[in-house]
Amino acid sequence: MPPLRLTFHNSYARPLKFALVGAVNTAIDIAVFAVLYRLLETHVLVANTLAFSVAVTNSYVMNRLWTFSSSVASHPERKAFLFYVAISLGGLVISNTIVYALIGTLHWLATKLLAVFATFVWNYLLTSRLLFKDLK
Repeated sequence: MPPLRLTFHNSYARPLKFALVGAVNTAIDIAVFAVLYRLLETHVLVANTLAFSVAVTNSYVMNRLWTFSSSVASHPERKAFLFYVAISLGGLVISNTIVYALIGTLHWLATKLLAVFATFVWNYLLTSRLLFKDLK
């Protein structure tokens, strides 16, 4: 009897992979933010922007090599990265708005996690629908 293989249809696998990549990048984002904001007392928007930028760069690499590895970018590699950055800038606006609005109201970590969740939804929808196309 052949070994049992657990396979997922792409409609399930991609969001799960994206979420796993997101978890890694959330840890990176929060760690960089915590060091800058809590330890070095950097202004909240500067800390958030730098942390977000580090995480987004790592996210592009991981998503390109793993999450969307069976897809083709709708643009050549350099343009695809720039398009990803443009999508991420929208996410940065969402993130900075949430962080700035809530940092004095909620605990800094809860604020950051809300911002991460909102940008996760934004980035997945635009990345999966506009940047990477399925190979068929």
